[in-house]
Amino acid sequence: MGDLEILQSFLQGRVRVLVGDITTNGVDAIASGAHSTLLGGGGVDAALRDAGGPQTRAECREQA
Repeated sequence: MGDLEILQSFLQGRVRVLVGDITTNGVDAIASGAHSTLLGGGGVDAALRDAGGPQTRAECREQA
């Protein structure tokens, strides 16, 4: 899990509460409360967009 710290685990380990930088860890999916286009501004959507680089930003603009 890289630098993520596991705080709690539920449902026999299938659901885990983690703390850390989700953009630097190999995960299958990231659930975000950010605007669906990730073009809302700062916070989580900006971190995801910036970590994804130019291709992610271009794809976000296509979705808008």
